[in-house]
Amino acid sequence: MAKSDVLSTDLAVRTFCDEVRNLSGQEYKHLAVAAQELRAALAPYGRVRAWIVAAHFALAANAAKAASAHAVATYMSFLKHFEPEITAAKTKKSDKSKAGDGFRFGA
Repeated sequence: MAKSDVLSTDLAVRTFCDEVRNLSGQEYKHLAVAAQELRAALAPYGRVRAWIVAAHFALAANAAKAASAHAVATYMSFLKHFEPEITAAKTKKSDKSKAGDGFRFGA
């Protein structure tokens, strides 16, 4: 797999996690409403069958909600586990990180 430069700075990690959180949150809301609407639309033809069909959207909504929560957890874990590097980068803006061409803190 080719190396991506998308997540090569601490700011990029924060931005990406925030975007995932926002998009997943929106998707959660759309899927949850779609599940309710589909269930209501199919109910006259069989309530149990309508519930079974709409449950797939409800499961997808729950997965999107979990993705949103895990995006937040990812960033919080990043802050927790790389706190020394982040703090050092904030205090020494002119100093380059130890990683060289790899990950850049404070960029």
